[in-house]
Amino acid sequence: MQYPKSLRVSAGELKVLETLKEIGKRVIDIEELERQSNLKEAQLLPLCLLLQDKGVLKVIIEPKKILKPTEEGLKYLKEGFPEERLLSIVSD
Repeated sequence: MQYPKSLRVSAGELKVLETLKEIGKRVIDIEELERQSNLKEAQLLPLCLLLQDKGVLKVIIEPKKILKPTEEGLKYLKEGFPEERLLSIVSD
């Protein structure tokens, strides 16, 4: 891939590029970039996408699985599972 001899980047884009250079890894997740650059993810992602449009960065977006307990799950965490409660009643 050929890069233009002069590339115009914003201050934020420059911060991202400088941080990536300091870190020195070929692949980095957004959380590490956030820690190292002192920029928030909400700021970083648009900057990275702009850099991708300019051909100097590749953004790979992968789905992340997040588990969140339901109301019933929260109840069980607080009060214990029915089997545990039954066992404690029988044991007493």
